[in-house]
Amino acid sequence: PPLPGDFEHTAAIAGDAASLEAEALRARPELRAQRARVDAADAALRLAMRDLLPDVALAGSYDRLWQERDLRGFVGLELELPFPLRARHAAVTAERAELERERSALRAAENAARLELGVARASLAEIDEQLSLAESRRAPAAQDRAEIARASFEAGRSDLTALLKALRGRLDAQPP
Repeated sequence: PPLPGDFEHTAAIAGDAASLEAEALRARPELRAQRARVDAADAALRLAMRDLLPDVALAGSYDRLWQERDLRGFVGLELELPFPLRARHAAVTAERAELERERSALRAAENAARLELGVARASLAEIDEQLSLAESRRAPAAQDRAEIARASFEAGRSDLTALLKALRGRLDAQPP
């Protein structure tokens, strides 16, 4: 069959590898999902670290049941101390480990994507090389077939349609 059209865009793809890699890493849905998991683990770590701090709250109320007016209003300060500290430190350590696990999974997924991109780029270069090799051999082979068909027609061994088909193949094989 005739070769497909022009493949000049393969050189442009191979030449712009850095932007292609960046776009591939940005656009892959599994990498976006893994980045979201890293963000969630980071938020969980920040929350666990916040649990190590005392909680301070301002409280206020008004109670009409008190006879004395001065006792009806109440303003107070609540202070919750983070006890037991060992359990809270263990939670922080566990969240740090989870964050590192998610970051490691993200790096592994990015490396796998880079590997796939490299394999695809190498395959594209190989296909481009095969196409140029086939293109360089196509015209001489078509010329040989046309000469054989002409000699065969002149010798009376083939008909005019075979000669015309070979001549058409020679025209199709010539570069534009």
